[in-house]
Amino acid sequence: MRGQNKRIIIEEYGIRTRALEIFGTEIAVFEYSHPIERVKKEFLKLYEEVKPTYAELVDWMGVEAFDAKGNSKCDTTLKRTQAFCEKAGVDFEAVKAELENYGAYCDCEIIYNAIDIMDTDQPLPLRG
Repeated sequence: MRGQNKRIIIEEYGIRTRALEIFGTEIAVFEYSHPIERVKKEFLKLYEEVKPTYAELVDWMGVEAFDAKGNSKCDTTLKRTQAFCEKAGVDFEAVKAELENYGAYCDCEIIYNAIDIMDTDQPLPLRG
């Protein structure tokens, strides 16, 4: 999944700004002489160019909502979808409304009901 386990931490480091991109177990560290707000804007612009898609949400659900034998771990909520949205910087309420249009009212229904009719290449709406 593109962006899976990706986190970006931007912090002031003395008179410099440091950005850490964390991809699972790999870490990339960048240091800038620019103010922290400028660095945040640049990273936000980069992130917007690589928006997560519904396909990534479906991939996430395939791992998170089902056990190794393919049995659903669903608790009839969208809590795993909400966790994905929080990690990916996505607007959960907008995604929830879209999923409900496809008959997905809980995590497992994304796989059971929505996957065959949704445009999985459609970017997910980012939080504003």
